[in-house]
Amino acid sequence: MRPILRAEGLSKAFGRLLAVSGVNLEVAAGSIHAIIGPNGAGKSTLFDLLSGAKRPDKGRVYFLDKEITHIAVEERIRLGLSRTFQVPQVFTNLTVRENLIIALEAAHSLSSYPWPRKTRFLEEEASALLERLGLEEQASRLVGELAHGDQRLVEIGLALCLRPKLLLLDEPTAGMSDAETWRTVQTLKSLHREEGLTLLFIEHDMAVVFGIADRVTVLHLGEVLAEGTPDEIAKDEKVQAAYLGEEVMAG
Repeated sequence: MRPILRAEGLSKAFGRLLAVSGVNLEVAAGSIHAIIGPNGAGKSTLFDLLSGAKRPDKGRVYFLDKEITHIAVEERIRLGLSRTFQVPQVFTNLTVRENLIIALEAAHSLSSYPWPRKTRFLEEEASALLERLGLEEQASRLVGELAHGDQRLVEIGLALCLRPKLLLLDEPTAGMSDAETWRTVQTLKSLHREEGLTLLFIEHDMAVVFGIADRVTVLHLGEVLAEGTPDEIAKDEKVQAAYLGEEVMAG
């Protein structure tokens, strides 16, 4: 499949620490691609380079065949590349619906809309998102009162307001209960299946990785250690060693 995102030789150092070293990565359009690796492997730094939060010391990033190495985060968002974070970036003192309406208004140019039409559009779009995320019953609750898993879903909703072609998810199930993890995974699978959304995500839960990923890239000490299908990664001896001998299993 044609790559929607491509990185060539990305490197980033912080003082003497080389966090990312010569990373090459291709994410196929319409795929679910996981990035895994031990703590300190360079996963979040790589996401920062792809999303524009940080600039690489070396290397290039391409999105939809356009080089985006040195363009701002806002421009990458306009092109269709959005990101979530390890800690949900949400407005905790506003309701779920208010969070989505603010994000929708910021994402769309509605200055020419008369007020009643603008209000109706935002309400309808927010309601559709709430349904897609399974948050209809939480719509009027303050986000700060929600369980961690629901806050994550709200953040995913904020990213979806931008109508991304590629969504970067930084540890989307971190800190969740088994039930919250299952619900989040089902939501992501639904977004991928029904809307063709390409997903690139960092994850430590191997059951999640092997349960939904088409392709897996393993980082270790800032470098790509291995890449392949979940089955190939599960059997890779180098990957086993990188996880300190812990057995990595697919299925």
